[in-house]
Amino acid sequence: MGVVHQLDLPTKGQHLVAGDPLVTITDDQGAHLVSTPFSGTVQKLNKDLQAAPQSLINNKQTDNWLVQLKAD
Repeated sequence: MGVVHQLDLPTKGQHLVAGDPLVTITDDQGAHLVSTPFSGTVQKLNKDLQAAPQSLINNKQTDNWLVQLKAD
């Protein structure tokens, strides 16, 4: 993945079904869709990462998480 320019995250409280779009990551090569791995409700969003999406390439798991889902 190249330099990340934008992250499109779901909204807090949104319910997602397994396979739904979870996040779209836009980099130099275009948009990449990440699907929801399981059904659940969005509990928390990484607003810091959304404000500075280039930080996604950081390998620090404590910093580069996308959303917190509560499983059904």
